Amino acid sequence: MKLFRVECQVAATAYVKANTPEEARAAVVAEGEIDTDYDVSGLPFDHEDLPDFSVSPAMTIVSVDDDVEEVEDVD
Repeated sequence: MKLFRVECQVAATAYVKANTPEEARAAVVAEGEIDTDYDVSGLPFDHEDLPDFSVSPAMTIVSVDDDVEEVEDVD
C-alpha cells in the first residue's frame, strides 16, 4: 500500500480566554495573520488546565486539493 499527501482546508473552532469578543478575535488574528501557535485541546471548558488559546479537536474538511502527491510505500 502507498501513502499519499492530500492537501485540504480544515475549519475548526478556537476557544480563547479574553475579557471581550474583540480581545478574543485579536488573539486569533494579529495584523491580518492567523496565529498558528496554539494547542489542540479536548478539555472541557471548566477544566483548570484549559489553555488561554486552544483549538477544538473536532474539525471539518471544507475543501480538498486536486493535486495528490505520493509520499512513500508503507507496506
